[in-house]
Amino acid sequence: MLLTFKSHLANIEPATARPPTNHKSRGAAKHAREQIGSSSSLSSSTLTSFPYSHVRPNLMQFALDQHGSRLVQHHLNNPSPALLAQITSDCLPHLFTLSTDVFGNYIVQKIISLTALLLAPVSHFLVKNVMPLIKDQYGCRVVQAALIHVDLLRTIVHSIIEQGQLEAMLTHVNANHVLQKAVLLSTASIISPSLTPASIRRLSLDQYGCRVIQRMIESGWGEGVNWNIEECINHQYGNYIIQHLACYGDTVSKIKIFRSIMNLGLIPLCRQKYSSNVIEKLLVHGSQEQISCISSVLCTQSGGPANANYNCVKLVTDPFGNYVVRKAMDVDGGMVQDIMTRAIEVYRGNTYAKRVVAKIEKVREFVV
Repeated sequence: MLLTFKSHLANIEPATARPPTNHKSRGAAKHAREQIGSSSSLSSSTLTSFPYSHVRPNLMQFALDQHGSRLVQHHLNNPSPALLAQITSDCLPHLFTLSTDVFGNYIVQKIISLTALLLAPVSHFLVKNVMPLIKDQYGCRVVQAALIHVDLLRTIVHSIIEQGQLEAMLTHVNANHVLQKAVLLSTASIISPSLTPASIRRLSLDQYGCRVIQRMIESGWGEGVNWNIEECINHQYGNYIIQHLACYGDTVSKIKIFRSIMNLGLIPLCRQKYSSNVIEKLLVHGSQEQISCISSVLCTQSGGPANANYNCVKLVTDPFGNYVVRKAMDVDGGMVQDIMTRAIEVYRGNTYAKRVVAKIEKVREFVV
């Protein structure tokens, strides 16, 4: 029946080969999503011409095929209660295979999204298989879809915690997305009581763990945490935590960030890739006093020719410092803008300063 269906499609549009199911690379996943998206040209009449009764005897062949999966999903668009119950019942014995398949996972997500109260067998399956599912590239998407059911969200997170796997999952390439979604749909308190100061430090410096910590900070969590700002500020992942604290943190956190920047040296930090991003965020979200103080340091003279002895003029030719200067001109023009205008001939030909030059010349044209 699948061959009959695909032969019919071949008369409508070129068939696209399905990538191997066991190939889990990011490139293959992207390719599959693009191909699924391109299948949107299948008309409703084409899909409707193959009723579910024709699909059912070979459900798994359809579900694991690119176009076949689209056909099953089509039958799940506004289904009758009887049809929804039938498809769900037919899928139950194959939930794990479907959930971890590049095309089959969409069917399971669809079933989950259509039920206001998740069926007990589906809920039991998710809880029982939570660890292998959340570690799978496609299975983690099914679990994320199920988190809209609040009781199941709590059960899944508590199951991970009870198994002593929370930190391992927070730093997992796929599982971290599930925990990010859990925080977004509830609050940081769903996992924060299980985190120690040592684990927070490790997570802040981890490629995937830092993403969950960022979601937690966005939800208002972080007050009272002893953030290791000086360690994180110029770390390739930790800097994102400090940026988030500058944006969403409380006043105390912003003061600590400001003091750390000043203690470590504003100008050296402006010249570094990660810490310069933190300074930019503080220029936007810091207090007026903090912004003025940063601008004052940028406008301090440090020896050299008259027009080139200002910190901001030296920084504008730096690969990272020029971004700080541009941000300072945007948020606290005044003195920084004046100095950069007077010294424009000093840095006019520099590659990194070209946007500042363009900005100043645009202002001049407007004034004239």
